[in-house]
Amino acid sequence: MFSCKKYLDINKSPNSAEKVDPKLLFSGATISHAALRASGDFYIPIALGAQLITDGGNNPTAWDAPSPGEYTFSVNFYGNTWSAYTNTIINLKQTIAIAESNSPKNNNAAAQAKVFMAQTFYDLTTIFGDIPFSEATRSDVSYPKFDPQKQVFEGCIALLDEALAQFDEASVLKIGSAPDQAYDVFYKGDIAKWKKAARSMKLRILMTMVDKDPSKAAAIGQLITQGGMISSAADNMKMSFLNTAGRKNPKFALSEQYNSGENFFFCVKVCSGLYAAIE
Repeated sequence: MFSCKKYLDINKSPNSAEKVDPKLLFSGATISHAALRASGDFYIPIALGAQLITDGGNNPTAWDAPSPGEYTFSVNFYGNTWSAYTNTIINLKQTIAIAESNSPKNNNAAAQAKVFMAQTFYDLTTIFGDIPFSEATRSDVSYPKFDPQKQVFEGCIALLDEALAQFDEASVLKIGSAPDQAYDVFYKGDIAKWKKAARSMKLRILMTMVDKDPSKAAAIGQLITQGGMISSAADNMKMSFLNTAGRKNPKFALSEQYNSGENFFFCVKVCSGLYAAIE
């Protein structure tokens, strides 16, 4: 479309938002990734696969009929998981860049984005192993290299350390300031809780690494001694779903849409037998 007058301000770059409030990019990135984790793209091929659905699990949709190994997970499930880069990580990168270039600088917004970026990379590497990390957000690289998982974990820890050093509880500049608290779906702008989440996330990464790298035990001990991590349900980093159209838990929406509301998720015969043997 064209006009004799300037009616719209639009981005000139096709790949990134150049001028926008960081809260808009951040909220979109967090909601996109939370939905990806709880929807069919992450949950069906990973969680259901781990529950042995493909090897003997009875379920209402008859995936295992006539033979237990009949159901094959579509490559589309796995392909869709990479939208964590395009819909989440890239937008978080822009959130950080804009927040840190604003005047005054919005340190809290940048730190919030770094924490959630670390969480997203952690999700991806614990699923796939080696993943693009060091070149993942570079617009000048068309085919980013896959970095070793250890390097990804170390990078996530570095992001969390940067965030913890950058958080400023005294500042009113943050994502989730009143009256815009809805843009921070997790903590409504409570920076003290964001710091707890960052420390807890760091502990999770170190605990994932320590069996392979025993030197991480010292860092684990230091974190536990310092404290300041999530210690109650009130501090959980969670997204609340509602019983209203468009805002339901994606796992429930899957069963509602495709299975007449009957639950997909329950213990399979193999697991039931194992539990009985243990008892």
